[in-house]
Amino acid sequence: MYSPTMYFLGRFISNMIVQTAYPMIMICTLFWFLHIDTSAENFWWMTAYGLISNAIFCGQGYFLGIIFPEEDQVKIMNLLFVMVWVMTNGVLCNLTTASWLIVQLSKVSPSRYNCEGFFRRMVGEIPDYSKYGVPISRDDLLDNLGYTYGDQYCMIALCVWTAIMVTLSIISIELKFRSL
Repeated sequence: MYSPTMYFLGRFISNMIVQTAYPMIMICTLFWFLHIDTSAENFWWMTAYGLISNAIFCGQGYFLGIIFPEEDQVKIMNLLFVMVWVMTNGVLCNLTTASWLIVQLSKVSPSRYNCEGFFRRMVGEIPDYSKYGVPISRDDLLDNLGYTYGDQYCMIALCVWTAIMVTLSIISIELKFRSL
């Protein structure tokens, strides 16, 4: 018989194998149909962001499913987490002009790191509009939105979030099913 922790890890890993299809469909759609920067490096960065963010939010769902006994409670808490993460990702509001609370929450939001990473990849090649009298560059655009961390920092933060979700789930399993 499997221990609860091994069962969780087996379910999580097998589910992640299946869950790779969803981000790959999204990445391929964004990458080839929108005709953004089509370099191989850009494709692999976008793929990494899609896969790691999917792992984080699947891990969040598993973690909440372990903590709360009722499925309705899990759905409500997951929705609450998603609402907070979406509020702090920099898409709905400009992080440079957001309130103090939003700015602080955005520093720990996995959605913020994911959105910055995707946005950096999608604006990789902004044409030079200065000849038309519009002084805009990629760096100016990212700075004005508050996306200042960079790809490496965002990817490290997302990997840390994945480790946090898996670790919290394992600790919760050990505490909840200690007697098994």
